[in-house]
Amino acid sequence: MTDSKPSRRGRPPKYSHLNEDELKELARKQAAERQARKRGRDQAEAAATALALRTLSDTLLFSAKERLIDPVALLDSVRMARAWPTKAEAESGIGFDEAGRLWNRYLRSFLEALAEGRDSIVPPGVDDPPAEPTDEERQRLMHPRFVGSVPNGREDARFRCLSLFSGIGAPDLAFSRHGWRCLGHAEIEPFQSAVLAERFPDVPNYGNVDEVDWAAEGRRTGPVHVVVGGPPCQSFSRCGKGGGTDDPRGMLSLRFIDICRDLQAPAFVFENVNSLLWAPSGDGVPKELRGRDFAMLLQRVAEAGYTACWGVFDGRAFGVPQSRTRVFMIGMRTDRWQFPALSVLGPRISLDTPTAALDAIRKGGRKARPIDLASDPMDLAAAVKGSWPRAGILHDGKVWVGNAAPETYMDGGDLRAVLDVAVKKPSLLSDKALLSFHSRYKHEFPQAKGLWDVVEAIRDGQSHDDAEYIPAHSGAIRKSRGVNLRSGINLVVVPKGQRPRLMTCEEKERLQGFPSGWTDILYNGKPAGVTLRDGAIGNSMVVNVLDRLAEYLEIVLPEVIGQSPDAPSR
Repeated sequence: MTDSKPSRRGRPPKYSHLNEDELKELARKQAAERQARKRGRDQAEAAATALALRTLSDTLLFSAKERLIDPVALLDSVRMARAWPTKAEAESGIGFDEAGRLWNRYLRSFLEALAEGRDSIVPPGVDDPPAEPTDEERQRLMHPRFVGSVPNGREDARFRCLSLFSGIGAPDLAFSRHGWRCLGHAEIEPFQSAVLAERFPDVPNYGNVDEVDWAAEGRRTGPVHVVVGGPPCQSFSRCGKGGGTDDPRGMLSLRFIDICRDLQAPAFVFENVNSLLWAPSGDGVPKELRGRDFAMLLQRVAEAGYTACWGVFDGRAFGVPQSRTRVFMIGMRTDRWQFPALSVLGPRISLDTPTAALDAIRKGGRKARPIDLASDPMDLAAAVKGSWPRAGILHDGKVWVGNAAPETYMDGGDLRAVLDVAVKKPSLLSDKALLSFHSRYKHEFPQAKGLWDVVEAIRDGQSHDDAEYIPAHSGAIRKSRGVNLRSGINLVVVPKGQRPRLMTCEEKERLQGFPSGWTDILYNGKPAGVTLRDGAIGNSMVVNVLDRLAEYLEIVLPEVIGQSPDAPSR
């Protein structure tokens, strides 16, 4: 009788062929690789932190001595703007340990220098004077490539969310940074689904939202506190046919609200293009239909039992140098309109009445006014003359509209800080495409003189080594890589000594609030192509906006969850 083979029960199938010694050796190698990756992330983040600190040192010290700023608050804001990791991320081994120690040492030394009245400070461990980093070093240090996955919140996390029409995971990334538990995505596009699987390996993908019994799923998973998503925008977008809800894709916006109702979610976050406010708007659509679709959406929200507030946000107001305007709506199962209004419009509003809230941030024009939710959406559309304002409040059978704008949180900053100055594949524009762009739009965009100088130099066979064109901010990142769009002017850059080019995938990822390399995955056995990555990035949301909304939701959600009679208890 021969000896029996060692038990291999419980092993993953791909390791079933290994014996015990081979399995131990594999485990040792994998552990060493994880430690090496962690050390590399620690070193990269520490180097980037040191670079930021020595750049800010003397300026911060002078400003603090002159009482121009609160130095500690500014330091913390700079740290958070660099997407400082959450506790859960740090505990999961995403690195940043050495950077955290460096930051704390620097903060102490900074405060000591301030107390002693010194004129300069050098961060601990950094030579004085520090060597000026090259352009390549600066990009590598300030924009390290993302590797690996994002940890999901704990099973007993305080807040739980569901991401619908998830794309490449903007809501999931933003909410996970706050320690939320993501119960699932819903995405049908193959490449976007592959990105989700790579970055959120322990979060299930429900796929087609129409193939799920959401009421039953809610009973199975337990409470879903927030449903967040941006339904397809093609039927509302200016780049599409403008069919609105007459297009099946447009009906998914209404379906989103139905899912929130079926789950009895205490709150939702809805995003879409701002042309939804006057949809349908395609060629041949009668003018009297304009504004009908948003009226239908408001009625569906009210019927589902939500109080809501909407506002048009620009990415530049949330720390990214991208002009990207989108309408965001937050709905809550509450009888207090102040909760969603504060979340969308910001803390400067009046809390007395919806009219006073909108008038407090009015940008000229007529004052806010209430409109009864009529049974016919056409009546509502006619009341706003076919175009809904940039902000409004839905509550108690009425909708208040006014010429208001949500609070601006911060400036988008300098586009140069986001751009790659040295890339392996700079994605050059063809001369033919650029000359066509020049002939169509030169006279409409005289402010882009630097670009036209470069184009004319190419046309005339001259040198353009000394020319440079970098716009103040980028246009809205789109799915297409073409330059035949009016906003394409702000997606073309010309660094000195280089040919004109479109922005790279990494630059576009950063302009959407993602870390560099977020969509750089293996797809069908090879690195994902530029067209796939561009399309997925262009269809995503700005992570920074969702991150700020999560901050406000964390303040009001406990009250809403406790107040909502239909909210499931844990």
